[in-house]
Amino acid sequence: MTIQLQDRKQLTHTVTCQDCQVKDFCMPANASESDVAAASNMVQLRRKIKKGSRLFKVGTNFHAVFNIRTGFFKTTNESESGEVNILGFHMQGNSLGLDGFSHNRYLSDAVALEDSEVCVIPYEEIEQLSRQSPQFQRHFFQRLTHEFIRGNSAYQFLNKKASLERVASFIQLQSHQFRIRGFSRHELLLRMSRIDMADYLGLTKETVSRSLAKLISNGLIAVKLRHVQILNEAALLRLTGNQA
Repeated sequence: MTIQLQDRKQLTHTVTCQDCQVKDFCMPANASESDVAAASNMVQLRRKIKKGSRLFKVGTNFHAVFNIRTGFFKTTNESESGEVNILGFHMQGNSLGLDGFSHNRYLSDAVALEDSEVCVIPYEEIEQLSRQSPQFQRHFFQRLTHEFIRGNSAYQFLNKKASLERVASFIQLQSHQFRIRGFSRHELLLRMSRIDMADYLGLTKETVSRSLAKLISNGLIAVKLRHVQILNEAALLRLTGNQA
C-alpha cells in the first residue's frame, strides 16, 4: 500500500535537526545556526513507513522530498511489458523522490524493506529556504547531483562486469555505504532479498547464489542468511578492479 499524508497514525512531529543522527548528510558543512533552525522548520513531519509499504507511487504528483532517517528502501518501476525493475537501494541519509523534479511527478515506487522513518520536506519549503540561503541552495543541488551520480554510476559499474564481479561489486558498494555512515565496512546486513539483488544486478537468483558460494569458497566473505562478513577486503577489491 501507499502511505497517505492524511494517515496521522503514520506521522510524528519533527525533532530538531540539531539532534538528528543523520544531519551531516542533510545539512551543508559548517551550516550557521540560523540555517540549521530554518532547516528544522522546513522539515514539517517525520513519517513512519511499515515494511512492505510504499512511500510514494510512480506517476503521483511530486510534492516533497524524503530524507531517510532510519530504515531501508528500494525504488522500482515497471516496464511496458509489465516487468518490475529494481532501480536502487537506499539507506539512512539518502534522499528519495528527487526524480520528481524532472516531470513534477514521481518516476518510481519507493518501498520500505524494513520499518523505516523519513523526514518529509515539502517542495515549497525547499524553494523558500533556497532563496533565503545560498549555502543551502548549493548544498541541495549538490545532493541532487550526488544522488543522480550515485545511482547512475552504480548501474553502469555493476552491469559492465561478469556475474561474479557484479556480486562482488555490489558487496563492495554496500560496504562503502556502511563505512561512510560510521558502521563497520566488514559486517554487512543486507536488507534486500536475493531475488531483489538478482534483479538489480541483471542476474538470476541462482546465479547470485552461485557467485556468493564462489566468494565464500575462495575465502573472501562469509554469509549467514542476510548477514555478510568481508574476510579478505584486498582480494575483493582486486576482483572488482580496484586497489586495496
